[in-house]
Amino acid sequence: MSQGEILELLEISRQNNFLLDVTGILLCYEGNFFQLLEGEKETVKDLYAKISEDGRHRGVIRIFSEVAEEREFPNWSMGYKLVDGSWDHEFREGLNDIFKNGGLDLEDTVVRGASIKVHKLLNSFRKISGIAVP
Repeated sequence: MSQGEILELLEISRQNNFLLDVTGILLCYEGNFFQLLEGEKETVKDLYAKISEDGRHRGVIRIFSEVAEEREFPNWSMGYKLVDGSWDHEFREGLNDIFKNGGLDLEDTVVRGASIKVHKLLNSFRKISGIAVP
């Protein structure tokens, strides 16, 4: 997808997410996307199914799913960042846990190891974005 196509999709997604009371982030790194969706369980489940069936997406993988006491990004219908080499080293290390070095063990998508790696990435993203880390 071109940057323009991504931004168009992002605008539509933000509007839809607002109506569904879904929040989260979308990161683009070297042609790969990492998306975190937050909201009511059934709403997120239905939205994930819709994303998975969308022909614009290939290789959609759910890394993990968990019930959280509070949202990571409660004020963002969908935060977005095109991640490049100019981002802080700690953040790139978090991305590497997800996209490089063999990625996550996808045989067991709810393992604690996946959760730790994703939370490392999210905490790095918050620091870089100026969002207070709880």
